[in-house]
Amino acid sequence: MKVPQTTPYAYNLYEDMRAAYLLPYLVKTYKYQCLIELNEQVEKQYNAMPDVFKNIYSYDEDGKYYQIRNPEEVKRELDEFWQTCRI
Repeated sequence: MKVPQTTPYAYNLYEDMRAAYLLPYLVKTYKYQCLIELNEQVEKQYNAMPDVFKNIYSYDEDGKYYQIRNPEEVKRELDEFWQTCRI
Protein backbone atom coordinates (compact mmCIF):
# COMPACT_ATOMS: atom_id res chain seq x y z
CA MET A 1 0.00 0.00 0.00
CA LYS A 2 3.02 2.29 0.36
CA VAL A 3 4.17 1.89 -3.25
CA PRO A 4 2.14 4.84 -4.63
CA GLN A 5 3.66 7.10 -1.99
CA THR A 6 7.27 6.06 -2.51
CA THR A 7 7.32 5.09 -6.20
CA PRO A 8 4.06 6.26 -7.79
CA TYR A 9 4.96 5.08 -11.29
CA ALA A 10 6.34 1.63 -10.46
CA TYR A 11 4.73 0.08 -13.54
CA ASN A 12 7.27 -2.74 -13.64
CA LEU A 13 6.22 -3.91 -10.18
CA TYR A 14 2.55 -3.90 -11.16
CA GLU A 15 3.08 -5.52 -14.55
CA ASP A 16 5.04 -8.32 -12.87
CA MET A 17 2.47 -8.92 -10.13
CA ARG A 18 -0.45 -8.80 -12.58
CA ALA A 19 1.15 -11.34 -14.93
CA ALA A 20 -0.98 -14.42 -15.61
CA TYR A 21 1.43 -16.78 -13.86
CA LEU A 22 1.73 -14.78 -10.62
CA LEU A 23 -0.99 -13.10 -8.58
CA PRO A 24 -3.96 -14.02 -10.83
CA TYR A 25 -2.80 -17.64 -10.79
CA LEU A 26 -2.51 -17.67 -7.01
CA VAL A 27 -5.95 -16.10 -6.55
CA LYS A 28 -7.55 -18.57 -8.96
CA THR A 29 -5.77 -21.60 -7.53
CA TYR A 30 -5.90 -20.97 -3.78
CA LYS A 31 -8.69 -18.41 -3.33
CA TYR A 32 -7.18 -17.15 -0.07
CA GLN A 33 -8.81 -13.95 1.12
CA CYS A 34 -5.42 -12.28 1.65
CA LEU A 35 -4.49 -12.96 -1.99
CA ILE A 36 -7.85 -11.66 -3.20
CA GLU A 37 -7.37 -8.48 -1.20
CA LEU A 38 -3.81 -8.07 -2.44
CA ASN A 39 -4.99 -8.51 -6.02
CA GLU A 40 -7.70 -5.88 -5.50
CA GLN A 41 -5.15 -3.47 -4.02
CA VAL A 42 -2.71 -4.06 -6.90
CA GLU A 43 -5.49 -3.46 -9.45
CA LYS A 44 -6.63 -0.30 -7.66
CA GLN A 45 -3.11 1.13 -7.60
CA TYR A 46 -2.41 0.06 -11.17
CA ASN A 47 -5.59 1.69 -12.42
CA ALA A 48 -4.70 4.92 -10.60
CA MET A 49 -1.48 5.31 -12.62
CA PRO A 50 -1.46 7.39 -15.80
CA ASP A 51 -2.13 5.31 -18.93
CA VAL A 52 1.38 5.91 -20.25
CA PHE A 53 2.68 3.47 -17.63
CA LYS A 54 0.18 0.69 -18.36
CA ASN A 55 0.29 -2.34 -20.65
CA ILE A 56 3.93 -2.03 -21.66
CA TYR A 57 4.77 -5.71 -21.22
CA SER A 58 3.59 -8.81 -19.40
CA TYR A 59 4.17 -12.52 -19.00
CA ASP A 60 2.08 -15.46 -20.16
CA GLU A 61 0.87 -18.42 -18.08
CA ASP A 62 4.30 -20.05 -18.43
CA GLY A 63 6.16 -16.97 -17.22
CA LYS A 64 7.43 -16.02 -20.66
CA TYR A 65 7.92 -12.31 -21.22
CA TYR A 66 6.16 -10.55 -24.08
CA GLN A 67 6.05 -6.93 -25.20
CA ILE A 68 2.57 -5.40 -25.49
CA ARG A 69 3.46 -1.98 -26.83
CA ASN A 70 6.19 -0.92 -29.21
CA PRO A 71 9.33 0.05 -27.21
CA GLU A 72 9.94 3.19 -29.30
CA GLU A 73 6.35 4.29 -28.75
CA VAL A 74 6.66 3.69 -25.02
CA LYS A 75 9.91 5.67 -24.83
CA ARG A 76 8.39 8.57 -26.76
CA GLU A 77 5.27 8.62 -24.57
CA LEU A 78 7.31 8.41 -21.36
CA ASP A 79 9.59 11.22 -22.53
CA GLU A 80 6.53 13.36 -23.25
CA PHE A 81 5.04 12.52 -19.86
CA TRP A 82 8.21 13.47 -17.98
CA GLN A 83 8.56 16.65 -20.03
CA THR A 84 5.07 17.78 -19.06
CA CYS A 85 5.75 16.94 -15.40
CA ARG A 86 8.65 19.39 -15.36
CA ILE A 87 6.55 22.31 -16.52
